[in-house]
Amino acid sequence: MTENYYWAKIINLEEVEDLNEKDTLELEIELDDGRPLSIILAKDNTQESGWLAFENICTHDSESLGDGEIDFKSHTVKCPRHGAIFDILKGDAMTLPAVAPIRVFSVKADEGALYFHIPSKI
Repeated sequence: MTENYYWAKIINLEEVEDLNEKDTLELEIELDDGRPLSIILAKDNTQESGWLAFENICTHDSESLGDGEIDFKSHTVKCPRHGAIFDILKGDAMTLPAVAPIRVFSVKADEGALYFHIPSKI
C-alpha cells in the first residue's frame, strides 16, 4: 500500500529570515487535520532547500531533541537524556539506547513560506 503525502506549511519565510547557517528553531505545528507535531527546523545550506526538519522527540524515551547536540558535519543529533544519536537526514537511530528512527521531512520554500512533506497518517 502506498502512503499519501502532502506539503504542510511550517512557517512564513519572513519569520526565519534572521536565522544564520546552523541555527535551529523548535516549532509546534498544527497539521491540516488538527494534529500537533513538534519539529526542529534547521538552516543548513548543504541541503537543496537550505533547510532541514526532523521530529523533536527521541524514540527511546520521548525526550525533546531540541536540547541535544546537533552536529552539522555528520548531520546527527544526540539526545540529551541518554545519548542516543540519530541521523537527521535519514532519521536512522545510530546508537543505543534508541533503536527506532525519528521522522525527518523534506523542506521547500514556496510563495513566501516553508513547507515540509509529511505523510497523511503520522
